[in-house]
Amino acid sequence: MHHHKVKEHKPKERQQTPPKPVVAPKPVNHPHSAPAVKPALAKTGGEGTALAIAASAGLLAGGILLYRRGREAAARG
Repeated sequence: MHHHKVKEHKPKERQQTPPKPVVAPKPVNHPHSAPAVKPALAKTGGEGTALAIAASAGLLAGGILLYRRGREAAARG
């Protein structure tokens, strides 16, 4: 059996330059940016609710009147 001597590998020393610090860019206020908007609720389509309630009440009242007239006419009949 032959035994080979293994040479130790020494890494070559390199001169390392220190990394440059990363500087974030400063925020810039643009005079032509979007204007400030005051907070508002989302548009959900609820604007016509009052009109729908009024129409429903009118139809319900009309139905009650017709029902009562019909019952009175049947009682007389």
